[in-house]
Amino acid sequence: MRVLAIARRELWEILSNKKFMLAFIVQTLLLLALLPAFGNLFAQGNLALPTPTLKGFTPLGVVVQSDDCSVLLASLEQNERLRLYSFSSPPEEELRRGLIAGYLLIPPEYRESTLEVLEVKLFLSQGIKSSSTLDAVKESVERASAELAAERQRQLNSELGSAITLKREFLKPVVVVKRGENRRFSSFFLAYLVPLVLFFPIFMSGGLVVDAIVGEKERGTIEALLTAPFSRYEIVLGKFLALWGFVTAECGVWIIGVAAVGVPLARPAEALVLLAALNALVVAIAILLALYSRNLKEANIALMLFYVPLFVALIYALTVEFFSPRNFFAYIPFNLISRAVSGETFVGHAFPLVTLLLSALAACTIAAAAVLSYRDDVIFGPRPGFLKIAGDVVEATLERGRLAGAALALVLSPLLFIAATVAEVALAALMGWLLGLTVAFLYTVVLLSAVVEEVLKLLPVLLVLRRRRTWVSAGSILLVAAASAMGFFLVETAITGFVAGLLFSIPLTTLLYARATSTLVMHLAGGMLAGLGVYRRGKRGFLLVALAIALHALFNLIVLEVAL
Repeated sequence: MRVLAIARRELWEILSNKKFMLAFIVQTLLLLALLPAFGNLFAQGNLALPTPTLKGFTPLGVVVQSDDCSVLLASLEQNERLRLYSFSSPPEEELRRGLIAGYLLIPPEYRESTLEVLEVKLFLSQGIKSSSTLDAVKESVERASAELAAERQRQLNSELGSAITLKREFLKPVVVVKRGENRRFSSFFLAYLVPLVLFFPIFMSGGLVVDAIVGEKERGTIEALLTAPFSRYEIVLGKFLALWGFVTAECGVWIIGVAAVGVPLARPAEALVLLAALNALVVAIAILLALYSRNLKEANIALMLFYVPLFVALIYALTVEFFSPRNFFAYIPFNLISRAVSGETFVGHAFPLVTLLLSALAACTIAAAAVLSYRDDVIFGPRPGFLKIAGDVVEATLERGRLAGAALALVLSPLLFIAATVAEVALAALMGWLLGLTVAFLYTVVLLSAVVEEVLKLLPVLLVLRRRRTWVSAGSILLVAAASAMGFFLVETAITGFVAGLLFSIPLTTLLYARATSTLVMHLAGGMLAGLGVYRRGKRGFLLVALAIALHALFNLIVLEVAL
């Protein structure tokens, strides 16, 4: 396929960029080196870099002054990282000369047959093997401690604590993972920091997108590319596939690296699928912004304005998910990836629904970028304004028939809802100033809200009727009006569900079912009556619009009475 030829060309340019590949390798190595250190910080309370696991790497002296320490000695002997040397007295000279990395003193009061908390002392040198020695001895002590605690519990038939306790408090319980050895990671590390690290390739993709799109203009290679036997749709799609594939592969490399250094990932495959879907949407939006930019400077500014709010949303979503989880936030992509990493269960069908939604939005965005690429004024200049492009897109869409008109009504719904919300808040503030917080104020705001919403929902119908179109009829107008009402209802329900889930932990599905049997009927009936009224015009049309507003206002009054 010709799309794959474009993708191979773009991918080769990425891989042949020595500066970028060097930065990628350095970032990956730093990640693999530092991530286990921070995992150790949150689990053990000390910051330590990864230590070698070669057999007999760490020479350790053991001074045994107790005749009841068989469990601990056996645990030390089973540790392949340790090379043990027995001493009858503290080997200070050997430690000073560097012949051993440290020595473990088992004092006379150490007796495993007692029920007391036991204590051993570890003396370390200042050499490079001190960190490895500490990790290895901790591992053996914890294994022996667990074995002694289990034996004491069997003897007394009661629950006892660990024989040797290392206590540290976390906001959530510590996750204990067994991979041939007991390794501990805090849930904050797994559910917050690790997902945050896995998002880094997404935020570092901006430079690739700018070079792939705006770089063609700056280097003067865009003309040669457009004269090649490829359609502009194939060019945009090919570049998207290359960029998306590379960023997703980078995420996969980071997941493999994180797992390779011993960080437990509960469901890495599902995390990668979600990252791939999110990558697709972010890369598609970045391509659209870069395509509309005049030069590198403008493209970088546009991407910065896009990535900064995205990063803030990421931090906020992960923070809420970790410290105060809500049902609504369980459907946010960032939090789903966090749950896939930490092993928490998904809510309902959140995983397939969010994956499909992200993929669909990415497909729509890249399709919009492909349509934009066919405008020579966007590619070569002078670049048209946003309103000019929006108007041309609306007209081109409406020329395709009634179904396209209905789709346009759905797409415009979020903008109509935002405009309605702003207008209603402004009118409420004005009426509050004029009437005060009285009953008259409430009824006036209810009536004005009905007027504002019904008028704004008519915008897609007015766009259809602005010009003569062969497909326009009463039935097609009803279809467009119904689509506008449906879209308005869906956006309103999503916002209401967000607030209800945040404040009252009400599931979104419960709210959707309740509103679908009442509010949706009102929106559809009112929207279709108003749309038909605008189409009929005259006195009859005016009466239909007034009836739609009255129906909406009556519904709002009933809801208000029930609430009060």
